[in-house]
Amino acid sequence: MMTVLKAIPHECLNEKTFDYDVQLLKLNQKVKPEKTVSLLKVPRKRQFVIPGSVCETAGWGVTTNHNNKISDKLMEVNVTILKKTTCAKIWKSKKEYKMNITKNMICTMEKTEKGTCSGDSGGPLICRGEITGITSFGDPECGSSTDASVYSYLNRNIIKWIMTKLSEAP
Repeated sequence: MMTVLKAIPHECLNEKTFDYDVQLLKLNQKVKPEKTVSLLKVPRKRQFVIPGSVCETAGWGVTTNHNNKISDKLMEVNVTILKKTTCAKIWKSKKEYKMNITKNMICTMEKTEKGTCSGDSGGPLICRGEITGITSFGDPECGSSTDASVYSYLNRNIIKWIMTKLSEAP
């Protein structure tokens, strides 16, 4: 059975704003690729993704607002990259959850009821076959057409931090 030996959050993590919302997990054994398990490589350099691009995300979070039951299988959905300025306006306009969208974040928005939900945090945002972001936060009301889901963006600074931490690991 696979277990987490150590959690390594980013040193600049701001738990109030979710800036630098990235964490590495050291497992008790190596993950072996199988038919149902594949690995995502950390990109060597940041990937700029044009707003309007369709990417994918996955998670084990809840699948409906009507109950808090998490999914028993990994769910995957296509998502559309949103302009950072549009995302920032959406999050500044929310009365209860005003959030500042930083250079370390990338957003998606859907016209459907599909997207990220509670319990999906830590899941990948995959664009053009590479991990581009990590699910961070969204509106508590899942699947809203006015919600912008927010991911930690694997920019140059965060990729450098990941590579440094991986090189320090025994």
